[in-house]
Parts: sequence; structure tokens; C-alpha cells
Amino acid sequence: MRKLLVIIPDRLSDLVNKGELTPRYYNPEDVFDEVHFLMTNDDKVDMSALGPAVGRASVFVHNIPASRRTFALTLGWSPLLLNVWAERGVRLARLIQPDLVRCHGVELNVYLALRIKKALGIPYVVSLHGNPDVDYFRGRLAQNFRSRYQGKRAEPIEIAGVKNADHVIAVYSPIVPYLEKHHVANYTLIYNSVGYGVEPKSDYSIHARLKCLSVGRQQSCQKDQTPIIDAIAELDDVELTLIGDGDLHQSLVARANKLGIADRVTFLTSLPNARILEEMSGADVYVYSSINYEISKTCIEAALAALPVVHNDRNGQPSQEIAAGQFILVAGDKDSYKTALLRLKNDQHLREEMGRKARAFAVKHWLPEDTERKTADIYRHTLKASVMGRSSRSKQ
Repeated sequence: MRKLLVIIPDRLSDLVNKGELTPRYYNPEDVFDEVHFLMTNDDKVDMSALGPAVGRASVFVHNIPASRRTFALTLGWSPLLLNVWAERGVRLARLIQPDLVRCHGVELNVYLALRIKKALGIPYVVSLHGNPDVDYFRGRLAQNFRSRYQGKRAEPIEIAGVKNADHVIAVYSPIVPYLEKHHVANYTLIYNSVGYGVEPKSDYSIHARLKCLSVGRQQSCQKDQTPIIDAIAELDDVELTLIGDGDLHQSLVARANKLGIADRVTFLTSLPNARILEEMSGADVYVYSSINYEISKTCIEAALAALPVVHNDRNGQPSQEIAAGQFILVAGDKDSYKTALLRLKNDQHLREEMGRKARAFAVKHWLPEDTERKTADIYRHTLKASVMGRSSRSKQ
């Protein structure tokens, strides 16, 4: 019986409530029979809701919170004092006896995985979902002194956790420079497995209005859909559905009301992923606005759904995925979105051409069955190498 311990900083209840869990995301190809989640927070989640994300495996949930108080008690993540906190995770791992530890992100979870490996010899795999130097701990999203200070203090243990991992998965190409900077050689670029069961679009005719769809968090300094709403206000017979929530949500609702287009802009704070894929199959255009370097999971899903995708070009510096993904790239202001949507509205041939091109690229690079298999293969290879290593040491 194979067991996986997933150490995760996210609040699983948030992912469940947002409908963001995709099939076998935490247990690709059902490699494991048990999946144990260890959250480094105090979140409580309905374990039955996690079922689809772990496939056929039994699921268990544990908590070892790391709070602001923990930061203070460890004098800012001092490794010597942090080991007292990490020892709780080592004891838990000793009870569970996992065959592999998996970390999503590079917060304290990677340090805990490192301590478990050193104490028990259990290998671990880490995935990076952003570039810590550019985006998160020391980048543009660290917007106050406290977050920047914590990011700087966490850097040594973060890097040690990544460099000692048995394998690292970069889920987007802009993460690769961070790994190369720290001379991490054992990494693979594998995109998130999303879009299972999506029905590719086949009818590109418009029924009444051009139906535009945008899915994503509505967050300042990341994803601001204001220019899209402004463009919709100047286009006749065009409607927009926005799915997501965030600190910009209320201001976006107020803007749509102020522009007098509340009847053409629908706001949904969340939908289960299966429903989102249904919305994509029924939409005419997918439109997106983000200054993040990586490609959004929802853009990958939209491309798999054979939707034409309108995406801002990040001031002329799109990531390689966005640049090559057969998207219609725009400057990101109101007029650029308006021009692109007007062209698509008036040209069915263009809608179909761009939708089919996006689908072809997505199938080649982002097909969920392929990305799931690649991740499962890394797990199997890591498990095999670990067994061989233990066997070799026992003979010495």
C-alpha cells in the first residue's frame, strides 16, 4: 500500500468552496492508495469533498499550523528554533510512514519535507507555482515591510528545501530562471493538469449576443478586469460573464452599474470546475487580463475548449506559453480589448480559426492526460530510486 503525504500551505476549504479541485490533482494516475494532507494552517475541510482530487485513494487531513506567533517564537524562521516546530511533522510522518512527500509551493512546507527526509529518509517532490523572487516572497506581491521581511527571512530555508528535493516541478516557464539561478538541475516543466472532460467548441455562430467569458481572481496587482468591462460598455450586442472573487470584486460590480451595462455583465463569485468548463463550451470568446508572468489555468482550459482567447501581452513581454499559445494578444487597455472583441464579433471565420488554433496548441502542450502522466512518472521514478537507494545502503 503506497502512501503520499502532501504538505500544503493552502486552505483546502477555500479550494473546495471555489470549485478549484480537479480530478486526481493530488494523486495522478492513482499512484497512491492513501493520501494524507498536512496543512500548515488551522483550516478544517470536509474530507469527502476532497475525494475526486485524490482519485481512488483514501484521504486523511492533518494540521500543524505555522502562524505569525510561530514566526516570532522562532525569531523569524531561525532553523535551530524552527526545528522544534518541524519535529511535530517528523513525528506525524513517522506514524504515517509515507512513501513520498509532496510539497505544493515553497513556504515552510518544503522545510518540513527536508526535515522529514533527513530524519526518516523519505524522498520529496516540490512544485513551484510562481517565481519567489519575482512574484511572491520578495517580488511585486510582497507589498509591505512585514511580508518583505518574512520573505527575506524565509529565503535560506526555502532554497535549502528546493535544492535538496528529489525532484522539482515548475508549472510555468517563468519559474525556470529561479531554479537555474540556484543551480537546481533535477527539475521538469510540467503544466497543471486541468480541463478534464471539457467539450471542444464546434459551433462558432453567434446567438443573439457575442458571449464573452473571463474566469479568475479579481485581485489588485494581479488580475484587474476593469479594461474589459470598459470595452464591453462601448460594444453593442456583447455580453460578459465574470467568474471569480477578490479585493476588486465590489469595485468591478460598481463600475458595471455605473456604465449602465449591468444587464450585459454577469458576476459569479464561484462555480464548481465542471460548471466552469460547461460555461466555456457555451461561450464565444474567452477574454483575460493579468499582469502575472505565468499563464492562467483558466486560459489553458479555454484553449482546450477551442475558444478564441484574447489576452493582454504584459507590456510586450508575454511568457513563452502566452506568446506561442495562438492567443489574440492586446496591449491591455480598453481600446485594445474593444478592437479585438469587435473583430471577433464581426468575423465568424476568425473566431473559428483562432479557436481551433488554440485547441491544437493546447492538445499538443497542455492535454491533462499527458501532464498527469508526466507527474505520475516522476513519482514512480522517485519511489523506485528511493527503494534502490535504501537497498544499496543496507548492503554496505
